Amino acid sequence: MSAEEKFSSSVSKYPHATDIIKSVESGELFFAVVGHVGSGISEVANLLKNELEEQGFDVSIIKASSAIKEWSIANDHEVPADSQRALIEDTFTYQNLGDFMREHTQDYAAVVQGMMKNVRKVRAEKTGVELKEGAPIEPDDNNRAYIFDSIRHPAEVHLLRAVYHDSFSLIGVVCQEEIRMERLLDKFYDHSTRSDSSSKQKVDDLMQRDADDKKNDHGQHVAEAFFESDYFVDNTVHSERDKENWQMPEMLGRLIDIKTHSRIIRPTIPEKAMHFAMTAQISSSCLSRQVGAAIVDENGDIIATGANEVPKAGGGVYGKTFSFTDDGNDDRCFHSKNKTCSSNVEQNKLAEKLSSSMPVVKGDSEVDTISILRKAGLKDLLEFSRAVHAEMDAITTAARTGRSLASAKMFVTTFPCHYCARHLVASGIHEVQYIEPYPKSMAMSLHEDAITSQEIDWVPPNQCDLDKKNLSNYQKVLFKPFVGVSPRLYARAFTKDRSLKDKDTGLMNIGDPKWGNKWSIKRVSYTQLEAELTKELSHEV
Repeated sequence: MSAEEKFSSSVSKYPHATDIIKSVESGELFFAVVGHVGSGISEVANLLKNELEEQGFDVSIIKASSAIKEWSIANDHEVPADSQRALIEDTFTYQNLGDFMREHTQDYAAVVQGMMKNVRKVRAEKTGVELKEGAPIEPDDNNRAYIFDSIRHPAEVHLLRAVYHDSFSLIGVVCQEEIRMERLLDKFYDHSTRSDSSSKQKVDDLMQRDADDKKNDHGQHVAEAFFESDYFVDNTVHSERDKENWQMPEMLGRLIDIKTHSRIIRPTIPEKAMHFAMTAQISSSCLSRQVGAAIVDENGDIIATGANEVPKAGGGVYGKTFSFTDDGNDDRCFHSKNKTCSSNVEQNKLAEKLSSSMPVVKGDSEVDTISILRKAGLKDLLEFSRAVHAEMDAITTAARTGRSLASAKMFVTTFPCHYCARHLVASGIHEVQYIEPYPKSMAMSLHEDAITSQEIDWVPPNQCDLDKKNLSNYQKVLFKPFVGVSPRLYARAFTKDRSLKDKDTGLMNIGDPKWGNKWSIKRVSYTQLEAELTKELSHEV
């Protein structure tokens, strides 16, 4: 019997609409884990499994490596043999096989499709249903969870969201680059070889290819997939060496509590601030990218927000208006005569000047020198944008309103460029949190005397604690990745959708949502729901 037939037979003659909606909810949740190689993705997946099982879920981990291996064997490709010790050469082989799987199928999400195939196998086994090609495997009434370990391409995220909708959550695993390097050296090499320059070079090549394979669109692009995350956790601290500061189970348990409503969870100050930054980001009309920033004081109260936008004479930027109509006084790029990004125009002019000044060598007339110059770094120049960056918009807004930024914190959706970084340091802001990396930024290399990414033993600039053992982080501005509920999930995570108390006694009592679980996926189509919700309306009462 299909899900539609089961649904139709289970509905009473005159049901309430709320009963019909609730009756089609699946008890399945879907998670995926994404993080740069060395960040401990599988460890996080296993910890998530433990936390879900404590909440009563039947949990299955679906491995990307298994999907790649199965596809490769089916297509007569050799796969690495099982080994007692992890070999970096095997990891490179699996990278190659994953790339070939995407390229051969002409589908960037091919690996996740292979993982979905294994989800179907697991569900069929759990429910006792025969697995048939192309036939749906309907979920039963049990609470089940599937963890995709792991995501390596943004297309995989988009496919999972398209299929599993609100029941899907992507967990981004944060880990400092130097820690990841150390972990990978420990994993692949013994003490006698881990310090060799060739070993470090191989690990670095692995990390670079994993983050962004610039040579292959079908390759791994973890950096791009990472900032699609719904929830960020920090796995920099080692679970065994620093148990006092290791909070991974608590961080993962918090996400599950949010989704199951087992207890009341409210947003942290960083989550609220990053939500304001994302709201500011959405207002940007920049043709290149949208960036948002929010500054909070020591109590977490908002001082100012900002977006990357063209500055307007008299103060502020264009686009800040109470009106829906254009007043004719808007000179942003999308309103300009040519509707062209000034940055690209000026970069191309510079490339043309450099190209014309280069000596002509016999046969060079066919070489696209302008394209070569752009790829060589001219396209990364920041000087020619008309927009004030989001960080600077927030800082100048605070200046216009007379707000001090001493000891304040900034939350920005993208890592600050080196221009903004110097102003952040000078403004008195002592901490910056970000989501998206920004490879063009040279902030850390140009201002290593004033900026640190090391949170352990960090001493804020406004404190004078000279007793600290690690003075390398003494009185520097901290730039750190954001952790917690991402802005994309903020409203759904924290909006009240059910009663939290007994209306008569006032005692706290977490109820059930009237219109069903906002994290669930429906087991039938919307057209079937329409049919069931309307078929009784034609009957006489």
